[in-house]
Amino acid sequence: MIPWAVLTILTALAAVWDARARIIPNPLSWIALGFGTALLLTRQWGWGHLAWAAGTWTVYDLAATWQPRSLGYGDVKWATVIMGFLGATGFPVLLAGHLGAVVWATIAWWRQGRPGPWREAAGPWAPGAFVGLLLLGPFVGGRV
Repeated sequence: MIPWAVLTILTALAAVWDARARIIPNPLSWIALGFGTALLLTRQWGWGHLAWAAGTWTVYDLAATWQPRSLGYGDVKWATVIMGFLGATGFPVLLAGHLGAVVWATIAWWRQGRPGPWREAAGPWAPGAFVGLLLLGPFVGGRV
């Protein structure tokens, strides 16, 4: 219960920051890393959590490198944090993050009078991930 709650609180902070300033601050990532490391060292988590985090970082880093404006490195960091905490259960949360970014960008694009091609519109990623975490909470029962 506690790891899911900590992840949800940190993601809420990241979502507010991302929505306002379009950045996810490094201190949030460091706090999540410290908490995750403590859980790993106290053997409350197995090494699978680290493997999920490393795999997510690799995939998202490659995506950010090959498609430079597809997502920012704050999104890469926070997707890594989410998958490190949740493992395979985090896939719906990542999907919610991407879906939230598309919906946000589409609404902003529409409200601005469709200033350019829709495919160039961008929205913050963390608010959608936060909604995904809230929706996922009852299914994981707080067990992370």
